Amino acid sequence: MDNYAKIVKEMHWPEVSARKREELEGLKKSLEERSKPPKRQMSKIHLAVTDNEGSRSIPSHKHTKSAAKIDWRKFHNPMLPKPQPKREAVVVDYLTQK
Repeated sequence: MDNYAKIVKEMHWPEVSARKREELEGLKKSLEERSKPPKRQMSKIHLAVTDNEGSRSIPSHKHTKSAAKIDWRKFHNPMLPKPQPKREAVVVDYLTQK
């Protein structure tokens, strides 16, 4: 079977179309562009120098790490099985019954 497969591949090797090759190269380029970190462009407003401080102004709309942190404890997964209620211990005092 291995020899037959080799012979068939030699005789009937599949042809790759130029259109598909170009499509594949385009997909590879788009994936490479996605993996690169985005370039940040500083706007003129953020680079403006204040007269009284002489330093760069810090925008007030910047997000802080604490604001971006999500508290996952308040969310629940509806697919998890519900916990079974705990059974109450039944205390039987045999001496008082006798």
